[in-house]
Amino acid sequence: MLGDTTNYFNQTQKLLEFLSSNFEASEDFFEAYYTSGVEVTDLLSRLTNAWKGIVPAAIASNNNIAHVTRLIANLPKSSLTALVCDFGELSKFVSDNLLEVLVNVPELAPERLKHLNFEVQDLSVITERSEIVRFMFEEGLFKLTLLNLEYIYKVILGNSDLEPLYERNFSAIRSTNNQTLIKRVERDYDLYLREILLKLPGSSEEDTVSILTLICQDGLDQENLKKYLINQTAQLPDLESVPERLHVMLFKIGEIKPTWKNCIAFMKSEGYTDEFLIDYLNQDVVRSTLLEHPMPSDSNSLKLSKVIINADSLSDDAYREYAQALPKSFNKPPVELSSTKLGILIDEGKITFSKESLNALIDNNDLQQQFVVANISAYLEDPDSFELDDDFLEDLLRSEIDHTTKLRIIELMDLESIVFLPKRSALIGPIIQNTNIESFDLDANIVKSLIEHAEFADTKVKLLNKCHTDLNDDEIRQILANLPRPYSEIKKGYSIPTLRNTPENQDLVIWLDSRNIISSWGNTFFGEIKVNLYRK
Repeated sequence: MLGDTTNYFNQTQKLLEFLSSNFEASEDFFEAYYTSGVEVTDLLSRLTNAWKGIVPAAIASNNNIAHVTRLIANLPKSSLTALVCDFGELSKFVSDNLLEVLVNVPELAPERLKHLNFEVQDLSVITERSEIVRFMFEEGLFKLTLLNLEYIYKVILGNSDLEPLYERNFSAIRSTNNQTLIKRVERDYDLYLREILLKLPGSSEEDTVSILTLICQDGLDQENLKKYLINQTAQLPDLESVPERLHVMLFKIGEIKPTWKNCIAFMKSEGYTDEFLIDYLNQDVVRSTLLEHPMPSDSNSLKLSKVIINADSLSDDAYREYAQALPKSFNKPPVELSSTKLGILIDEGKITFSKESLNALIDNNDLQQQFVVANISAYLEDPDSFELDDDFLEDLLRSEIDHTTKLRIIELMDLESIVFLPKRSALIGPIIQNTNIESFDLDANIVKSLIEHAEFADTKVKLLNKCHTDLNDDEIRQILANLPRPYSEIKKGYSIPTLRNTPENQDLVIWLDSRNIISSWGNTFFGEIKVNLYRK
């Protein structure tokens, strides 16, 4: 009947109507006809054209493998393509039951599977059908899974060592130079990233070319890409081929090699902010790598220097190291920089010392003091141009500058004012006690103030020794009277004061004797200095 549809047209139509209406009840007929029927292809083709429900019915059948297998093996390729377009579940069924399908029809031509629009879930399951495996691989019709990649890498491409797939998966795939495999990955980059690369935490040794190839793909989930990049050991050498949309992310996670060139290039990127760059510079590894090379000093690098000098959010240690690397100093201190950071710039000599730059720190006396101390030689070359008052100079005397410098500062001060400033007198006295007193313009009032307010008796005696020529006898006697014992006992009377035998005390009694303030002096049996007084 099916072989002569011209004479049996009506009967054929009735058969097709019966089978479509009684598909489940006709299972025995189909089973027998699949085995011994001579017009299986014609029957299925006519039934498919006449009945749109054949695919759902075949899949729902208890004998679904046999039905689907015969459809695949016997329908024209164009019909298969049309069925897949109308019934996506056909592709899924074949994908889920591929081994059973192939066992049922061993002679199935591999190319017929191409029309079913499905991917092999696990190539290793059908490894006995090497021609099917090879065909589906070459057509790129396999699911992108680690299992399939392992199978392809080892069995199809002949690589016995799978370690590269676990350590540098994408690099290993690219190194095969197999375009079928590479294009399959390219077709589903986002899936590949999500389901394979991110599930291989040990795959951290990708080469930079592979990393760059991956990140240049559009449509990748940014968070997944970030996780992948964080896991990589290699850093991208520069930004030249990197999509601009990724510049900020790459700097945030430190995936760009730390170079001054890259920092300068980043500053031209869309979405750049100083904060992003400063956070990058604050990383210890970044800092140590950058500072292995001098910071560039050309005009293109000036903006970078300005960012660094204004980077108040850098750690103090990082700021100091970057300040040391700055190729040039700045004429004025940054306006909004913290005192700590300004102090670092001063220490490192990165602010040009001038009246203008010093005045810019007018609201912070401590920083002004630090600035002058750091540039004390320059200040002393032309002190008049800075117009520093004696209060400021007094604070300088309290700083860690050398003794010779302190003497030069005292020479700049109005010493007459110390008569009314006990603390300043107490500060200056010990400084000048061991120097040539004649270099200072001292009068009796100044000398008396220096001696009176000196903290220690030894200092008082040294000053008196240095300055007694500026005092008359009565002034000397008054000063001695105000000194602690035994010096206060050096006056007219019957006592015999004794002093420790020190160079200062020897100098004292020698000139006291020469000025007839004491009668004479000598040494006791125990070596002390004995002072003989005038009785009246």
